[in-house]
Amino acid sequence: MQVRQLDMSKAAEALAAARVTATAFRSPERYRQLLAETGLAPDRPLPDPSVGDPARRVWGAFSGDTLAAVVTGIKYNIAFEGQAVPMCGIGGVATLPEYRRQGAIRAIMDRLLHQEREEGTVFSYLYPFSFQFYAKFGYGPGCRRFRVELPAGDLRSLPGRGQIRHYRPEDRPVVESIYACFTAGTNGPVRRTKGLWDRLLEQDRWQEQQHVYIWQQEPGREEAYAVFKTVAEGGKDTLRIQDWAVTGPSGLTGLLAFLGGFADQYATISLQVPTHLDLTHYFAEPRPLKHQLEIGGQSRVVHAGKALSALGRPEWLVREVRALAGETGGSTCVTWRIKDDFLPENSGLYQVDLARPGQIAQRLDDPGPTADITVRNGILATLLLGVQGLEDLAGHPDIQIRPDMDARRMDLLCRFLSRKKNGLYDYF
Repeated sequence: MQVRQLDMSKAAEALAAARVTATAFRSPERYRQLLAETGLAPDRPLPDPSVGDPARRVWGAFSGDTLAAVVTGIKYNIAFEGQAVPMCGIGGVATLPEYRRQGAIRAIMDRLLHQEREEGTVFSYLYPFSFQFYAKFGYGPGCRRFRVELPAGDLRSLPGRGQIRHYRPEDRPVVESIYACFTAGTNGPVRRTKGLWDRLLEQDRWQEQQHVYIWQQEPGREEAYAVFKTVAEGGKDTLRIQDWAVTGPSGLTGLLAFLGGFADQYATISLQVPTHLDLTHYFAEPRPLKHQLEIGGQSRVVHAGKALSALGRPEWLVREVRALAGETGGSTCVTWRIKDDFLPENSGLYQVDLARPGQIAQRLDDPGPTADITVRNGILATLLLGVQGLEDLAGHPDIQIRPDMDARRMDLLCRFLSRKKNGLYDYF
């Protein structure tokens, strides 16, 4: 199949892509909307999503003149080791039924990921219909989270001092500041742009029934916000929190107490909670809380050299690795052998000097020295993002540690490549 980026400003290509997604997702609304728009002005260019916020590029696979499959790549920046790095979100993956299992999506993903790598993208992330399907393209377990269901009535027992107000447009800097505080020191969160905040905060409150509330301890001390809609589940209404953030424990307590005020309308409050945050601490009787651990999507490293170069090297690491090298006469560097079957440009031997923060990873000639860590790309992002640490992954078939490694060096690497705060709170 032939693969290329579609020009979504052209009605014919936009309609062809909409037909594929309408069939695959059994959702014809977008196709109907485009038919109406193009029928009124067939020669007028459509808005080009590739220059939008965020930028979206739609790739298509053709069988002859027929568009058989589409995939959308979305440009984001995410937080990684205290800095912003480029990430490509994958969405809108769809194939016409008669062209399935013919390699159309594989062909698109191959072209798309190679293009992203050439442009310097470091990570890619997606929310799969099947983990096994995307594992073929080098994706492994993404950020973890808890899905927590709280009996709404139980929230009434929380201390509810403070004030609540509905969001106003002038509150945007406040909401952005709360989100920045909540996600500080976390690997994975999207660095939200104006366009992303617009979609979250500027919906019509009454038509969409999407509400944004801010909780404050006192005027000028805003500490929490929540965005929510209602859905019916099993005959009982659930207040599903779409997005939320707090600056600390008092903000969380205040926000939950406010949500308890909906207990007469909703039986359950449902929200996603980062794994480093334990809600049971806030309840005298925690048993009614339902915690379900979820793997929130799949991730992969797109550019191994840039990902390894961006790894933070804190002061304690620099100090200890230099001391260990001085005592043993060993190296301050750690060598990685990366194996990436889908993006073979990533495969090879890399060296990272742990005693020199900011130094880029060096690509070594192969064959070279014995690697300290050998890892397949499917688990590399899981390790680097801190979803699981080196010690957690002991025994995993896709990662091997040099068997003759000094015990003190092994301990140092396990503390360096440990489990970290991680989370990605946006969908695409």
